[in-house]
Amino acid sequence: MLLLLKFLIPIFFIIIFHELGHLLIAKLSNVGVEIFSIGFSKRLCGFKYHGTDYRISLLPFGGYCKLEEETGLSSSQTAFTNKRYMLKLSISIAGCFINILTGFIALFMTNWFPCLFIFAQLSIWLGILNLTPIPALDGSYPLLLLLEKPFGKKRGLELMEISVKYGFAILMILQIYMLFLILFFWPMVKILLENY
Repeated sequence: MLLLLKFLIPIFFIIIFHELGHLLIAKLSNVGVEIFSIGFSKRLCGFKYHGTDYRISLLPFGGYCKLEEETGLSSSQTAFTNKRYMLKLSISIAGCFINILTGFIALFMTNWFPCLFIFAQLSIWLGILNLTPIPALDGSYPLLLLLEKPFGKKRGLELMEISVKYGFAILMILQIYMLFLILFFWPMVKILLENY
């Protein structure tokens, strides 16, 4: 059980730092953030503060920030879709940047705190992985946001929404598959975790 916690606790903090990256840049850019969630699905607990619902949700497979009108048309000044491309790009990749940054900081600190090694490795790896242009991952947003140019804002946002929904479904299937692999290969993972 202790070995499993050595793996799950770093993942929990990586998710928190990642989503905080999106949240902070969005708030600093005057973009409305409707939900800040650790986990998906049903809300278990949380609180509302300055128009944002901060929550912990049932399925602990990740997290998300639901931005105001992320994929819809709006006349609101605080809507994500009404911001300039570079600002939307900054918000989209902020979580990845924070993961990579905190991973390298933790890697530097492993001389004094060896327990940070797993956190450092996972944080850097997940930050880089999240930059890949797979729909529903942060790396897809820079490309999907460019769809507004040739197709117009309305059609571009529709295509983006469809891509993200299907991408999210594929990611959930991959996460279930990864969970199976972790459980199947747990004896090897256990040996690796015992050494750190």
